Amino acid sequence: MKTTGTFIGGILLIAGSCIGAGMLALPIMTGLSGFFPSLVMFFLAWGFMTITGLLMVEVNSSFVTRVNIGSMAERAFGKFGRILSWVLYLFLFYSLLVAYISGSGSLSSTYFLTIFSWHVPKWVGAFFFTAIFGFLAYQGTRTVDHWNRFFMFGKIFTYLGMIVLGFKHITPDLLLRSQPSLAFFSLPVLVIAFGYHNMVPTLMNYMNNDAKKVRQIILGGSFFALIIYIVWEIVVLGIVPANGNGDLLKA
Repeated sequence: MKTTGTFIGGILLIAGSCIGAGMLALPIMTGLSGFFPSLVMFFLAWGFMTITGLLMVEVNSSFVTRVNIGSMAERAFGKFGRILSWVLYLFLFYSLLVAYISGSGSLSSTYFLTIFSWHVPKWVGAFFFTAIFGFLAYQGTRTVDHWNRFFMFGKIFTYLGMIVLGFKHITPDLLLRSQPSLAFFSLPVLVIAFGYHNMVPTLMNYMNNDAKKVRQIILGGSFFALIIYIVWEIVVLGIVPANGNGDLLKA
């Protein structure tokens, strides 16, 4: 009998796909326009990506067998659509893999040098990152789900610690700064910050093709990510000035 994934696990998979290293860049990209103009952009990006995610569920539901983005594109646009979607898909995720593997190697090298005074080459950290997480991904969605819960709870506790420490340093006047003309420059980054759509076919299969459940998971997971982003914006933009010493413009 096939095991169905849990609702909480699905929400954390969606939120975990959204929240990544790009979160660190969000206050930099949105800070120049100010908190309230960027808040509007956040809701626009979240609304757009949520609607497209729900539409992908509808497309996925029309198939009897298990599908992926390529097979869905082929039905809509023919063989050319399938090839084009795969080229774009591979380009995006190979780029993300290179960025994360490279970043993990750099962080590992810095960690061992700072904590143990060991000079570890960056390629060693990148190798172990690839080996460990590649092995976990190879085990399937259920294994990824369980490990994702572990890392997400760790991320949440770390995030809450930063928020608690940061809130007492917020200057409310910094949040009132507004330059709406610069708000749209952040939209491309905000759209990517809600990127989980590649997971929809896998999630449909993991939830035993329960489209209603997957819709609820997408709404809950993406909204959870939205709240985390907004609170993060309040803390960073309330502490770091747009202009001055160590300002967002220089960042």
